[in-house]
Amino acid sequence: MQAPRLATLRRQAQLPSTGLPASVLFAAFVLVADGAHAALQARGGGLVYDTELNVTWLADANFAASELTAARVSEIVATAGPIAGHALSAAEFLHDDSGAFNGRMTWWAAMAWTEQLVYYNSAYGVSYSDWRLPRSAGPDPTCKTLAGAARTDGLGFSCTGGELGHLFYSELGGTAALSWGSLATGTDPDLQQFSNLRLDFYHYADAAVACPNMPGADCGVYFSLYSGIQWATGKAQFNYVLPVLDGDVALRDTDGDGLTDPAEAATGTNPNLADTDHDGLVDGAGGVVPIGSVSAGIDSNQDGFADGEQDFGTDPRKTDSDADGSPDGIEILHGSNPLDRYSLPAPADGDLAPYGYPDGNIDAADVLIAMRIVAGQLMPRVPQYAHGDMNMDGMIDLSDLAVILRQALE
Repeated sequence: MQAPRLATLRRQAQLPSTGLPASVLFAAFVLVADGAHAALQARGGGLVYDTELNVTWLADANFAASELTAARVSEIVATAGPIAGHALSAAEFLHDDSGAFNGRMTWWAAMAWTEQLVYYNSAYGVSYSDWRLPRSAGPDPTCKTLAGAARTDGLGFSCTGGELGHLFYSELGGTAALSWGSLATGTDPDLQQFSNLRLDFYHYADAAVACPNMPGADCGVYFSLYSGIQWATGKAQFNYVLPVLDGDVALRDTDGDGLTDPAEAATGTNPNLADTDHDGLVDGAGGVVPIGSVSAGIDSNQDGFADGEQDFGTDPRKTDSDADGSPDGIEILHGSNPLDRYSLPAPADGDLAPYGYPDGNIDAADVLIAMRIVAGQLMPRVPQYAHGDMNMDGMIDLSDLAVILRQALE
């Protein structure tokens, strides 16, 4: 049951949804590169970077309404377990008589939904699962009464210490007022970065230090995008959710290959795969990806890190950059030039042992490793192909094993 005073503040309204064309998104990246400092910058894929808070907002300010289904709610409840000692139930996600969810939920439900949210960024081709609720200053020393006098409980108007308050007042041009929603008629261009903004209360992640009108209750902190008030009441109140990510998603390197996700999207490499073309060279420069984390990776200088395409000037989208029939990684292992189709690697020598560190001898140990590869007990990597693919047909099979056995017996 919401506090009577809060009931008089609540209003239901929505800003029009505006789509951003690709040219606008591209321009946003150019502005960043040129050193421009707009407070909110489009990052593509429905994300907005906040330069002042160093967080990335989900542009759909009521994404839960379209993401939630009865099956999804059941999954969240089953997975969540107790939240701050509270047993979550499906009834904590509001829906209408037709079963359509409106995006409002209790504090416990908001914590669970945000924790389990996985959002796919179509602009970069990656998914994010590290969402959280915005944080307040708890208590916020910037809060005032509507008349402008300081408050001591960290609640009230003009609260800019929390992330939602900062967004409302400092970036979206919101104004503290009880009688009208300033964002509904706002002209700040940053408003166009968001869709489905609800002029209503949104959840903060924080529990309230004190809860007006409900002494001793388990309360959370909320912020109104209608009036600009920050308030606290029982966690069972149904409010909206605006998830946020820490940092700038444009600087993320999801696969850890040394190239940011936007750079991979621009060049056509896979931002979820360190070695897009499976040639043994990571997409970026070497020295960032441990050799053991790349299934076919090579480490020509044995520094413990996989070599990279940028170290040799090869194409991360092509297994064989010079189209001479030999993968770039194998050419580098053999000392041939992966960019010169007339520079070919020497034939394989059958030296497979010790596994990963050939010793220059062809003996029973090499035969044993070849047998285990052929039997499927060992997964060959680029070095094994380079040394064990005797007929250079792209696989290590019985024909290669026969040649290695013959060499070992000579």
